[in-house]
Amino acid sequence: MPESQKDHQQLLAYAEDLAKIYESEKQKRTQLEIENQKLRLTIDGLTDAVVTLDPQLQILEANQAFATLMGADLPDITARPLSDFIARTGWELIMEGIGDLTESDELEIDLAKDRKRFFRIFRNPVLDERGRRHGWVIVIRDESQLRRAEILKDEFLSIVSHEILEKSPGRIRAEIF
Repeated sequence: MPESQKDHQQLLAYAEDLAKIYESEKQKRTQLEIENQKLRLTIDGLTDAVVTLDPQLQILEANQAFATLMGADLPDITARPLSDFIARTGWELIMEGIGDLTESDELEIDLAKDRKRFFRIFRNPVLDERGRRHGWVIVIRDESQLRRAEILKDEFLSIVSHEILEKSPGRIRAEIF
């Protein structure tokens, strides 16, 4: 077999291998895009506010609940410092100690200035296998309704127990003692 024909066959074999690799990578990319879209829809569907930050506390991703909580439009918050939104909304506590965070923690914020609002904040560092931080994921859950329900329940029980003791003091006291 002549040398040029051998070179031509090797080139064809190389081209076929490249085509297979390209097709495989294309399928992987398509699958990755589908998985990314599923994740995006899941995060956007959450009622909890979710924000992902890079090591410099720049917003990489956020959902609509976070944008609403910060009083901003979703497209306007990506690639901006978290501090741009925290300072104007009274959420400074989120930033306290975040630079030293090496494991997940939980905070509670009571924004009772205007109205009773309670939030539970989950701050999770994103670490690689060596423990180096690559950013954070912060989840903010509005627990205002739950707290109001607990307060109403406590008030109700207090009223009911008071009424019971007032209506039949001798009978109940006798059963207790």
